[in-house]
Formats: sequence, C-alpha cells, structure tokens
Amino acid sequence: MVAHNKKGSSSTAAQTIVLQPRVDIASVSFLRDEWLLLVGSSKKNIVKDVIIDGSQVESFSTAAAQLVLSFANMLRVSGGSLKMVNLSSVLLAVFSSLGLDCVLGLEDVSGLKEDMSAKK
Repeated sequence: MVAHNKKGSSSTAAQTIVLQPRVDIASVSFLRDEWLLLVGSSKKNIVKDVIIDGSQVESFSTAAAQLVLSFANMLRVSGGSLKMVNLSSVLLAVFSSLGLDCVLGLEDVSGLKEDMSAKK
C-alpha cells in the first residue's frame, strides 16, 4: 500500500512514504503497523526523519489523519521529524478542515480555502 524510498545510505536517513490514492479506515491498521516497523522502537530508531508524499491521494479519512498526527508526534518525541510534500488538494482539504494544517506545519493553505469557499 505504501512505497518506500530511502534517501542516503545511513540507517537513519530520511525515508519517503508515498501514500496510495485511497487511505481509509480499512487501511489505517496496516499503515500503522508498517510505519511502526519503519521507525523501530523508541530505544533504537531505524529511521528518524520521514517524508510523506501525498500527491496521489484522492480519498483520505479522518482515521488516517489521526494516524499521521500520531506518527508525527512519535517521530518528534524520538528526535525525528515528519515532512509532508506534494499534497493533493483532497489531502490539504482534510487537514485544513480538521485544523491540522497548522499542527503539522503544512504550507499556507489559505488559497485552497478560498477556492473551496468559491465552489460552494
């Protein structure tokens, strides 16, 4: 469900996760387990810095948003970071609607909010 691409040769190099087009409640349990394996235990991190590419996302559930928030917090506590790049308009809309765009440090989405308001 998720493609991984290591950047660099170190075992703690940034890891890129490419989200699939549909990330819903049915896939959250699988993603959680896969992401936990990726970062390892808190005592010995396999990967500290993670990049999530959301360019392909067409459907994204609230449960998936909760997972991303939890994952970001887990990485931060262990001295790592989560960066989200190439976010689809659907993904930006979900994070913005839930007020998580600021929490996750996403780029300014005011233009997206204006576009969404204009379509109503």
